[in-house]
Amino acid sequence: LSGDGVVINLPSINSVPDPAVSWYASGVEMAPEAQRHQITLEKNLVLLSTSIHSDNGKIYKAEALNGINGVSKTTKDFALRVGDTGEGVTKPPALLVGPKNTTAKTGDRDTKLECIYNARPLSGLQTKWYKKGIQRTEIVGNNKYIFNTVYKRVLTIKDPDLSDAGQYECEAVFVSNGQSSTMTSDAYLTVNGMWKH
Repeated sequence: LSGDGVVINLPSINSVPDPAVSWYASGVEMAPEAQRHQITLEKNLVLLSTSIHSDNGKIYKAEALNGINGVSKTTKDFALRVGDTGEGVTKPPALLVGPKNTTAKTGDRDTKLECIYNARPLSGLQTKWYKKGIQRTEIVGNNKYIFNTVYKRVLTIKDPDLSDAGQYECEAVFVSNGQSSTMTSDAYLTVNGMWKH
């Protein structure tokens, strides 16, 4: 329905190593991340705040390329049909892709947590990340915690060590027409290895 988000799952592709995946909307290659879409860590496509005017009838497909042998595979076409619910109707946050419990080890370059919410209008949606312990501490971008874009859908933790283990929370904060609402989702990061001296 108009304003909803949708996840298009990448079909299973046998490839060693994992292929590089590109998604196309009606023949035009899509950026990895934009206000109204996200290509997930698992290479699925998430469309946000769909519009009956701009999205209805669009055709999506993915191309997977094996970087070793050069073999390329293209998925079938996915046609999007958007039902009308009124383009101006506000939609509160809905979790489309939640963070997953993740295991890393000391010595890894980084580890990533992902969290994708939908809402309408998207301009009223903000994503915040917290580390939960004795206190709930908001995570701000720095050399340790990296957000690739302003949307903060992916949290990259550089050089994970044992002190990074614990519960992480991603929160949607939505404000529209003077009304506000929040929604949260949690995941646990396990880090295996030795304490650094």
